[in-house]
Amino acid sequence: MIKTKKIYKIVSILFYIVLNINYLFALDLNNIQNKVKLDNINTKIYNVTKDNAYINIPNLKIGQSGIITHIYNNNKTIILSYAKVIESNKLKSKIQFINFRKLYNRNLPSTTLKPFNNNQLILNYLYKRSILITPTKQSYIKIKREFNKNIFLNSNIIAADLIILDDEFPNKKYLQEFSNKNEIGTIFIVLNKNLYILDSLTFKILYKLKLDYKLEDIIIPFYNKIGEKNNIEDQNYKDMYDKYYEKLLGI
Repeated sequence: MIKTKKIYKIVSILFYIVLNINYLFALDLNNIQNKVKLDNINTKIYNVTKDNAYINIPNLKIGQSGIITHIYNNNKTIILSYAKVIESNKLKSKIQFINFRKLYNRNLPSTTLKPFNNNQLILNYLYKRSILITPTKQSYIKIKREFNKNIFLNSNIIAADLIILDDEFPNKKYLQEFSNKNEIGTIFIVLNKNLYILDSLTFKILYKLKLDYKLEDIIIPFYNKIGEKNNIEDQNYKDMYDKYYEKLLGI
């Protein structure tokens, strides 16, 4: 009888621990999701000049980007320009237009029409379509799980593309051009126990979040199953990964 009570007590304690671990994990996930805002924000632009405009949305991040659209009478919509946030305060934000032709995507129709007052800005455009760069399988899986509303391009696709181009690591120009061609809005990079979320158009860091993961089975240039190179005993792999992406991010 005493033995049965002890077993029951141990089982109860284990059950309590499991419940609390799940609860803490849920809290952590909710905190991350509350901090990171990737949903589209629609608003009208005003005080439009040749290069700039204003929007009535305060406290934005410098480097956030979006698209300026125009709706015709037949309800058809066309993209007039890309735009990025260059100033933001407690009342409003200032945006700068980005030459649409420089970022030409053959999948999108082009126009000579320029942005004007009351056109719509869609901020955070394509932010939920992302590239994910991580050093390990564990961190790759963890990010995909915690940002389950994002569509992450399979890392094997980028790895295969780099092999074709005979490049070992993806540089800034490559990531921006690849993102534009494949309609990617954000780049997630895991580095030194942190997650950096970048705007793929401006390459500005929007968020930096703590991320816990085991430093084992480091893969360069990032986790993938095609051109992977890893050695769990070689510190050089971690150093190569860290130094490259630190330089890429400018940190």
